[in-house]
Amino acid sequence: ITATMVGNGGIDPHLMKEAQAVATIDVWNVALNALGISTLETTTGNNPQQTLLNNTFPLFRKQFLSDHLWNGAKRTAELTSITVDSNDDAVRDRWGYVYRLPSDCMRVWRLNGSENKPNHTGGNPAILTNRWEIEIVMVNSQHERALCTEESTARIEYVFDVGNNIALLGPLTQHAMGLSLAAFVATNFGKSASEIAQLDAQAKEAVTAAKGVDGQEGTPQMFGDTSLLRVRSLGN
Repeated sequence: ITATMVGNGGIDPHLMKEAQAVATIDVWNVALNALGISTLETTTGNNPQQTLLNNTFPLFRKQFLSDHLWNGAKRTAELTSITVDSNDDAVRDRWGYVYRLPSDCMRVWRLNGSENKPNHTGGNPAILTNRWEIEIVMVNSQHERALCTEESTARIEYVFDVGNNIALLGPLTQHAMGLSLAAFVATNFGKSASEIAQLDAQAKEAVTAAKGVDGQEGTPQMFGDTSLLRVRSLGN
C-alpha cells in the first residue's frame, strides 16, 4: 500500500526509535505488572498510565542511574580546562584547575583512575580535602557545572544519562529499574503503605541482584566514601 501525504509537515526529533521504544515499554510494563495494572503496547498515547509515566519516567531514570555505576551507563572522557569569569575568582583561589563536565554527566566516579578519596593537606593532620569537587561556575556570564581540582589533566569515568537508550542496560538492570519505577509511582495508583513497602522491598532485592552482576563484570558495588560521608562515623 502506498500513501501520499499532501501539505507541509515535520518530524519530531525527540521521537524514540523502535528499539528504544521497545526497551522503554518493557521497563514500564515490569512496573505496571508489579502494580497489578494493565500493561501497555506503546509509550505514546493519552491514557492515564501513559500520561503519568511519560511525565515521571525521565526524572526517575536519572535518579535510578545515579545510584550506581551501571555498566550500560558508564563513559570515560578527557575534560577541557576552562577559565571562569573574573567575578568567580574565588573558585580559582581554592583550586588550581576548573574543567567543563560533559553535558550528559550525572555523577563522576573516578578522576585520572582514582576515586575521590580525601588527601591530607596543610599542617593539621585532622584537615582533609577531597581530590575534586563539582561546582557551578560562571563562564562567559553563563552558569556551568564544572569539576574543580588541583590536577593539571582530567580524565574522568562517569555515569551518564542513557536517555531513551534503555537497551544499553543489561536485562537485570532493566528489570530492577522497572520494579523501582513501580515503587516510585505506587502512590499515584492508590497503593497503601503496606503495598508500597512490599514493592520497595522487591525493588531493593532486584537492584541488589543487578548490582551483583555489574560487580562481576568489573564495576564496584558502590561509590567510594568521601570526607563528607565519613562525617557520619566521627565519634563512633
